Amino acid sequence: MAFLSLFQFLILLTSSYAKSSVPFLQVDNNQTFFNPVIDQLWADPFVYQHSDGFYYMSRAEMANTEIAVYKSQYLSNWRNAEYKTVYRAPQGLLNLWAPELHWVDGNFYIHFALDDGDNANHRMYVIQALDPENPLGNYTTEKRYSVFLAYT
Repeated sequence: MAFLSLFQFLILLTSSYAKSSVPFLQVDNNQTFFNPVIDQLWADPFVYQHSDGFYYMSRAEMANTEIAVYKSQYLSNWRNAEYKTVYRAPQGLLNLWAPELHWVDGNFYIHFALDDGDNANHRMYVIQALDPENPLGNYTTEKRYSVFLAYT
């Protein structure tokens, strides 16, 4: 199992020679940076390589109300990656941010943030894969993190 830090992933993004068809960033001097990995904006990337040899990334989609999991054989190209929407936020929960797919104790979990439309109420949630062999399968309903602080 291999994890890439955001820094390592950004180095990979900027070191690839592939050109995408969608500009990622337009700068004032008419130079354009093209995302070499995928033809769309992808905030908060987190990559996980599972024991099956595939790379997995989760992504907030549909105006930040859904999570899709992407599966790719190649870390350097996600354009034709298989993917599936695995979670839709229930009515009243919005602003789904930074989903991360993790393998913990024999199962897949996705951790992410949600709020009720008020950023002051942003909280962490987790969902668990119903089939530990299939990160593109179905997941449980969201569970909100509870944090208890013990003072001594």
